[in-house]
Amino acid sequence: MVTETTTITTPTTTQIGSHYLSCTSISVNEGETATISCVLNISSFDYISISNIKDSLLSIYANTTVMYAEDSSSAKFECTITGTALSFLINNVQCNDSVEYEFNLYMEGILSSTVTASVLMKTKPLSPELTIDYKLELGKNQPIHTCKGFVGSPKGTLELEIKNTTSGNFSKYIPTTQSFGSSGLENCNNQLVLTFSIDLTINNLSDHYLRCLAKNTKTLQDSDPIPMSNEVPIVPLPANPCSGINAFFTHPRDCRYYVQCVHNNIGHIYNCPSKCFNETILQC
Repeated sequence: MVTETTTITTPTTTQIGSHYLSCTSISVNEGETATISCVLNISSFDYISISNIKDSLLSIYANTTVMYAEDSSSAKFECTITGTALSFLINNVQCNDSVEYEFNLYMEGILSSTVTASVLMKTKPLSPELTIDYKLELGKNQPIHTCKGFVGSPKGTLELEIKNTTSGNFSKYIPTTQSFGSSGLENCNNQLVLTFSIDLTINNLSDHYLRCLAKNTKTLQDSDPIPMSNEVPIVPLPANPCSGINAFFTHPRDCRYYVQCVHNNIGHIYNCPSKCFNETILQC
C-alpha cells in the first residue's frame, strides 16, 4: 500500500531577502505613538523606502537623511537609523494608520529586500444598547431580544446581568438560547449583536432588571469602568394576552405602548410618541 503525504502551506506575505532586514509588528492604543522596530543585517545599502497599502511615505538613506513623499508627512511619520536599528514612528495613531507597512531595501539601485510589519490600533468597547422586545410573554422562551454594541479591538464580548430585586445586586445571566452575530468593523471597533431569550416558562423574572455589558480583557484596564447599557425592566405580557379579546389594551411595561389583538392573537404593538394610550377613547 502506497501512502501519499500532502503538505499544506499556509499563505504568508512575501518576504524578499528578509535576511537583510527584519521588522516587528506592534499594537498600540488610539492616539499613541506606534514604533515599528527593524533590524538591519547589512552595513551597506542605498536607501529604504517605506509605504502603506495606499501611499508611499518616506525613504531613509544610509547617511540617515529622510526624504518624505509629502512635506506634511513629517509631522505624522518619523524614521531614524542608529547602528543596525531602524525605528519607524507613527504619531497620534488613528484607525486609518492600523494597516500593513512595507519596507523596501535597495542596494546598488536594485530592490534587495522587502519585508512587512503591521500596526494594530487597539480600541476600547463602548456602551451597548439593550432591547427587550415588547412581545415578551409569560410562559414563553423566545429569542427575540437583542444587545448590540462595539466590543473593541481585538474583539471582546457581550454579557448579560440580571438584578435581584431584593438585594439590588447584579449577577451573570446566561440565556437558555443565545447567538452572536457580527455587524463588522467601524473605526477599528468590532460590533457584535447578541440575540437571546428570556425564559419565562420556568422562571418568574417579572419585575427583575437586565443590563448588557461590553467586556474586553485585552483593551480595558483594571481602572476602566466596564461599558454597560441602561437597566431594562422585565415586564412581560400575561400568558395568552389576547385570548378571547379583539381589542386594544395598554402594555404593562410602558403606558405609551399598546397592543392590538386580532383573532385571539397579538396583531401589532404600537407606540404613542409621547403620551399614554387611553383605553377608553382608544387614542394616545
